[in-house]
Amino acid sequence: MQWISRISISSTLLAALFIPLSAQAKNISTKDALACVESSKCAYFFDVYAGDKQLRQQLNKAFKIAGIPAPRWLGNGTSTPMTPIILAQKTYLLGSVCQPHNCPHSISILYSPEQKRVVAQYQPKTGTPKWLGEPSAAEQQILNEFETANSPLQKKLDSHSKLPIIIN
Repeated sequence: MQWISRISISSTLLAALFIPLSAQAKNISTKDALACVESSKCAYFFDVYAGDKQLRQQLNKAFKIAGIPAPRWLGNGTSTPMTPIILAQKTYLLGSVCQPHNCPHSISILYSPEQKRVVAQYQPKTGTPKWLGEPSAAEQQILNEFETANSPLQKKLDSHSKLPIIIN
């Protein structure tokens, strides 16, 4: 009888390991994500994506306007924390998400809840990166630096600076 309960517990634990990320998403509000002050404790992209209808709508709209179908893995891909930054006195969340087991297929995102605006750099499976949402030159620079090792932005992110990161 004891071995039956062990099998039951083991199968329950094993099943929990295979729950899709979308089922594990925490539905974090944008307000809570923007309040993050320590990078190791920031909400991940899929948490904010699950918790913010406006983000989902704006990102899907940006894909549609660009004539690119939104990837099916968008809400449950492998993601980074959404880091609060201030650029030109505007508050954004910066993060990325990639296709599970194929991270070169990715999207880097700058999301401004105040402006109800998403800009992104989408790296398709093949070909050159595509801009989504008409980012300004400063926003393009941030998204490029986010994807570049040893860039000034990456150095700030890696130094575990107090958040939000202010970019002049």
